[in-house]
Amino acid sequence: MSSHKLPLLCLFCYLLNFKNIYLIKLQILSLFAKKVHHYFFTLPPDDKYIRYTMEKAMYLVDETGLAQYNTLKEKGFYSNILGTSSVFSIYCDSVAFNKEKMEFTYYGRQRIERRSNILMRELVTAGQLKRVPRTENNPHGLLIVNWRTLLNKDIEQRKHPPEKSVLPRK
Repeated sequence: MSSHKLPLLCLFCYLLNFKNIYLIKLQILSLFAKKVHHYFFTLPPDDKYIRYTMEKAMYLVDETGLAQYNTLKEKGFYSNILGTSSVFSIYCDSVAFNKEKMEFTYYGRQRIERRSNILMRELVTAGQLKRVPRTENNPHGLLIVNWRTLLNKDIEQRKHPPEKSVLPRK
């Protein structure tokens, strides 16, 4: 194929897939929001892992994310996870995105598994995305700003089934 036909072919492909490009961009923005929420809300009882994920998250949020982290830390939230051997997991239901305002709303559920019970919480957060230079620590070139929790409430709690003894039979 001659080199002068290649740009026309690329332009044709671009025009043909214009709607797909918009959808791909929305998927990338959604994945970014999911990634930040994963860092913040998926927490095993491992202090090194918690520090590691919070450090990674801090490259992706502004001072509003740092303020949320510091508030939780001051209230003993992270120490409580370690002390009770709780396991926190986040599940994204959806991410709504307003392209004009670069605003998102994250809808998810958080599972908190403790020794005696499992608690499910509904979590809704919102914020804006700001374009920033790409770096090794922020390869997306996006920063979440004005991040806030809109809803964080219990929706279901159930007891663990009693553990069965695994003593050998005689």
